[in-house]
Amino acid sequence: MARKGETVHLRCEADGDQPMDVTWKAKGSRIESDYEMRYSVKTTSLSHGSLSKLTIMDVSPVDRGDFTCIASNAYGQDRTTIQLTVQEPPNFPRNLHIAEQTSRSVLLSWSPGAGSDSPVTSYILQYKEASDIWHEHNPQLTVAGDRSVVLVAGLRPATVYHFRLYAENALGTSAPSDPLHAMTESEIPGGAPRQVSVEATSSQELHVTWQPPERQLWNGELLGYKIGFKRIGPVAEDEGPYNFTRIGAGMVNSEVRLSGLEKFTKYSVIVEAFNNRGDGPSCDPVIVQTLEDVPSAPPQDVICTPVSAHDLQVSWHPPDRSHLHGIVQGYKLFYEPVEERYEPGKRESKVTTATTAVLHGLKPFTNYSIRLLASTRAGDGVVSPVTFCTTEETVPEAPEKVKAVPSSENAAFVGWLPPHHPNGIVTKYTVHLRILEQGRELKTVKNPVAAHQLYYEVSGLFASKMYEAWVTAATRVGQGAGTSVIRLSPAPSSSVPASIVSFGQLVTVPWKVTVKLACLCVGKPRPSAEWRLGDLNLHHQPKMEINSDNTLIIMNVLRSNEGNYSCHVRNTYGSDEIMYFLQVQVPPAAPVLVVTSVMQKSVQLQWKQGDTGGAAVRQFLLAYRSVGEGGEAGEWDELSIEPGVSRRLLEGLLCGTHYQFRLAAVNKIGSGSASPVIDVTTKGSKPEAPKLEHFLQVNMTSVTLLLDTWQDGGCQIRAFTIEYRETAGGSHWKLVASSIVSQQSFILQALIPATRYALRVSARNPAGTTVAQYIFVTRSTIPGQHQHSSDHDLITGTGEESGSPFYMDTQVVIPAAVSAIAVVGAFIAVVFCLHRRPGTGAAAGIGGQGLDAGSGLQDATAALDNKHNAEQRERYYATVRKPAQLQSPGLERIPEYSEDIYPYATFHLAEQETMAGNPQMPMQQVFGYECCPVNSIQSKQCDPEHHLKTRSRAGRKSKPHKSESEEYDSLGSDSDTEQGTSSRTESSNHLDDPGPGAGRAGIHRPAHHNFLYHTQESSTSTEPSPISEHRTFPCHNKLRRCTSEMLQVESEALVLPPSGFGDVHTHELSEAECDIGMDINLARKIRLHSHDFTIAV
Repeated sequence: MARKGETVHLRCEADGDQPMDVTWKAKGSRIESDYEMRYSVKTTSLSHGSLSKLTIMDVSPVDRGDFTCIASNAYGQDRTTIQLTVQEPPNFPRNLHIAEQTSRSVLLSWSPGAGSDSPVTSYILQYKEASDIWHEHNPQLTVAGDRSVVLVAGLRPATVYHFRLYAENALGTSAPSDPLHAMTESEIPGGAPRQVSVEATSSQELHVTWQPPERQLWNGELLGYKIGFKRIGPVAEDEGPYNFTRIGAGMVNSEVRLSGLEKFTKYSVIVEAFNNRGDGPSCDPVIVQTLEDVPSAPPQDVICTPVSAHDLQVSWHPPDRSHLHGIVQGYKLFYEPVEERYEPGKRESKVTTATTAVLHGLKPFTNYSIRLLASTRAGDGVVSPVTFCTTEETVPEAPEKVKAVPSSENAAFVGWLPPHHPNGIVTKYTVHLRILEQGRELKTVKNPVAAHQLYYEVSGLFASKMYEAWVTAATRVGQGAGTSVIRLSPAPSSSVPASIVSFGQLVTVPWKVTVKLACLCVGKPRPSAEWRLGDLNLHHQPKMEINSDNTLIIMNVLRSNEGNYSCHVRNTYGSDEIMYFLQVQVPPAAPVLVVTSVMQKSVQLQWKQGDTGGAAVRQFLLAYRSVGEGGEAGEWDELSIEPGVSRRLLEGLLCGTHYQFRLAAVNKIGSGSASPVIDVTTKGSKPEAPKLEHFLQVNMTSVTLLLDTWQDGGCQIRAFTIEYRETAGGSHWKLVASSIVSQQSFILQALIPATRYALRVSARNPAGTTVAQYIFVTRSTIPGQHQHSSDHDLITGTGEESGSPFYMDTQVVIPAAVSAIAVVGAFIAVVFCLHRRPGTGAAAGIGGQGLDAGSGLQDATAALDNKHNAEQRERYYATVRKPAQLQSPGLERIPEYSEDIYPYATFHLAEQETMAGNPQMPMQQVFGYECCPVNSIQSKQCDPEHHLKTRSRAGRKSKPHKSESEEYDSLGSDSDTEQGTSSRTESSNHLDDPGPGAGRAGIHRPAHHNFLYHTQESSTSTEPSPISEHRTFPCHNKLRRCTSEMLQVESEALVLPPSGFGDVHTHELSEAECDIGMDINLARKIRLHSHDFTIAV
């Protein structure tokens, strides 16, 4: 037994007579020290025989085996066998893989390395996070040599780790195993979001910001956050559960705005992070109150009580608490008289902090309109409905006018007009008559008169006395002041001039009533009376008649009856006349309404009132309604506007919506005609769908919809509706959400990897609905498979929900059909050209042209065939390459060995490989074919190093793999292959160059592995000989094509045979070359040019 690298001395002492010949054989072959520089034989003659020493320098595993010493002389021969065992550090462990795993531990298993005579004393496992590099301080575990599993605990969830394993015995440490990349399973986040801040930005909105949890507490990729909020009531029972809204983690900022909240209300806000395992812990609740707003309701239970003729007391209750939206700072009262005799629009106000107020300095017996509102720091709230209240009565003013006319020799009439301000309801008039004689008052007589009568005849007068008269009015409160004193006297004779007792005046009446104009006259002889409207005599006019007392009656008066009406009386002794101005009040005319500005949610209106109808405008009624896309109009909404206002900003409208407006004025008669309808569309448009690459973030089992990438068209999007289905056989749309609001993103989960889906998203705002359809493919779980841009598509549409699917749209179907026809036509053209092109090598070879008749076209075809064959070889022999870093949890290297997938065994050319130190270093693979053109055979031999360099530069890169397949011994060879080497399951033309420093920290040992060469032929000579590149893949279904390619390639390359191998002749064609039998004569031709090293197994 010897250790690798030592010098070994084998002694063979033979007894017998001289001369004696002593020889050595190793593994059946005679040892010639002249040819084996490490071997030396020294034979010494002894007295009783000979002593032969075989010295082997730098012993290696290839020297392992039986050495035979043969001694012979003239009398016979004898032999003895010495078994040499070479000990060396163990080979690296194989098939390091994951047996079990959790979020914080991994159970690893492996297979021992092959071909070591020394038992493994222990295994050393090193591991690190993917972001780290290999160094001497990486964590490591030591496992007993008789075990093949180890549990690695204390790992972090959802973290990619790299593992490598060393085997160790008394002689040293092996090279590291292939690095194993694995990701631990994820857990729910272990920490809450940090630095959570909530700020009230308005009375109904909160702005929430936060920072993600500590990175080590994510326990997986964060998919998003859940923001919970709930209202905090005055008592705990009023509090309900948290309402949650989700946003994706792909947002630029960790923030969200919570809108639609209650005004001036305390809220508790929490934030949680979530991943694919669930929700993490929430942060500590943040208590914040929305800002104040104006009260949304007026004071309630308004009561008005008259205190006196000049005072009113008003009391009320505050608005309901739910409508206050803040702290009440005070109340404003607005009041004004509503009688026509007062100047309209003369409104007064009063501010108080109490819930009661007394209004002073009012007019007696006057009806007042009273309205009030509550105010907070945000402003004035809603005005209450009008409350009407009348002050108490008081004594009236004096009658407005008074006069006296004689009616006979002993009588006279006293006439008057009612008081201008009666200050109550006149119950009676009193005519005061004072009798004077020679300047002194004899007595005063009071004559009561009914309230409806405005004249009184005083009789019993004497010409010798003087009379004075005045008139007073009385209410239930008492008698008021009297008129001025007038003289009263009878007619001097029996002839009385014509006179009129009544007064002409302005008479204002509403339309469609009957008007009586009095014209009481006296005179002797009886005067004649005539009524005129201007110059028109009113006798026998329609709707007019004159009574016996000369009263003009106009029935159902209209605006056309307005004018100056005069009554004329005449007799022989005189004439008189009075004039009435009749004013008929009608509803006001339509205002002139114009729009001065239009915004997204408001319209500025302005108007001008023309004819008021003869009465003051008490209010304006603004009516508006929305009109749908189809022209259907909604119900009219009315808004009352105070008189004296000529413009209004109408707010709270819907964005991008068609509205109609009209305005009417209202007076005491009623509402007038409305203005012509004005059509206005507020600014804004329907939502605009984003591009697919901006809207979707596609993963394997989920897709994140970035809802905030939709353009709202200037109108806030009210809701999203999301539906999806598989495009393959999925005809029914699956509704995911029908009214998503206040979310920046939405995560659609539970999808199938590598599956094509159709997604339909409807976005609705006040201007309308936009429907967009997206086609996307979820990511594959197989590394290296990527989606192309053609896998995704966007189909947009507008309007309300469309019933027809997108594939029924002619704008989609027609281009798709044209494209399909073009592709089919191109395919037919290619097939036609392939059938029409000249024969390559097969036709020339079979036609008798020979192998040397290749043309330029044949060379090009052969080059294309070589490229195709290389791709076929990759598909048939290449293993699944291990990526540099895998995101899928638990993903590991998948070891495959030659006994699993190789249908043929091939010989190897032994080379050395330097082990890599850091698995993160870039690695370059080299193709191992050594070929020379046919025309270079006579001039020079192939240069393997030059060829390897050339192929290395041209070859594509691949990930490193250690040698892991079983060894194959040569037949009839004098030396065995190195124990523990293996054929690759990687493609046979790949060489690995992992780079320096592959050994464990502090341990630097070269490791020997074999490069795998596909060499097909060899002669018994050690010199290179021309052979063919043996293709081990199916031909293209044609015998002549298969034959010609084999014949052609035979003359194109030379391959250096593996040294140490004897001749191996096989004439079998593999099934991978052709699926049909070949002609006997053709097979003979192939044997003349072909010696195949392939061994069928």
